[in-house]
Amino acid sequence: MSVLPEWLGDLTSLQRLEIWGCQRIKSLPQCVQQLTTLKELQIRRHPELKEWCGFFLDEETIV
Repeated sequence: MSVLPEWLGDLTSLQRLEIWGCQRIKSLPQCVQQLTTLKELQIRRHPELKEWCGFFLDEETIV
């Protein structure tokens, strides 16, 4: 998988999202900004993606 699906933004009740070792994903789709109830985004084994997300999401959300 190199891109997360746009329908991810339709999961408006999503509170936690984990992304593990998906090195081919370089960024998250803009629909992630629609996840207003997201409390925790875990990104493991991909420091570049974690850094990229820091520009768009609250740092308290990213673990």
